[in-house]
Amino acid sequence: MSVLLLWLNAGAQSALPILERKITINLNHVSLETALNIIAIQGSFTFSYNTDLIEKQKKVSVDVINKPVREVLDILFKEKLKYQVKGKHVILTKKAAEAAPSYLLLSGYVTDGKTGEKIPSASVYDKLSRVSVITNKYGFYSFKLNKKKISGTKIALYINKQNYNDTLVYLSQKGNTTLNITIYPADEDEKKATNIETLPNDTTDDFNESAWLKLILNDLEKANAK
Repeated sequence: MSVLLLWLNAGAQSALPILERKITINLNHVSLETALNIIAIQGSFTFSYNTDLIEKQKKVSVDVINKPVREVLDILFKEKLKYQVKGKHVILTKKAAEAAPSYLLLSGYVTDGKTGEKIPSASVYDKLSRVSVITNKYGFYSFKLNKKKISGTKIALYINKQNYNDTLVYLSQKGNTTLNITIYPADEDEKKATNIETLPNDTTDDFNESAWLKLILNDLEKANAK
């Protein structure tokens, strides 16, 4: 029976895009090359990279349970590398140095706090820039924030999904950020707001959460009316 379950799981995994396949590993002080080999075996793909780019003998530790390949690679490489999928291969390349962009990138996954499953079709809304995105079928979201609009300002994200508590997430962002968000089913008695980073007092004194929520809902109603 266990062999059958493993076979079924492998079949389900292979149907997913490589970067969304789930990995469970507990590695302590092993070479980076070993870690990449184990990830590749679990995800049923191979890595391709320039040997000058990767410190293969560098010691790394990583402990994750049922996390997407993308998240595991972010942990290993601190988001310094780019991952490109071609067929059954993940090509690792160095992120090119670019002129300072006029925007910051915010991305991550929205997760069910009770089951740990990623949540598709959840709305992530930034009131300040009036940007709203929907998580894809793997629970992943990504959008750009205008640097000028958010400079020195607290960012407050509103996450909405039917049958879940409406959730506010606060953070201050100085660069590209990976922000994984946990929300809870509506029948769960969980807090609706999470402080990601403590902000200076002068940015919070005049922040009215209730009024801010009303503005969000008004904007969403106007958007739906169109």
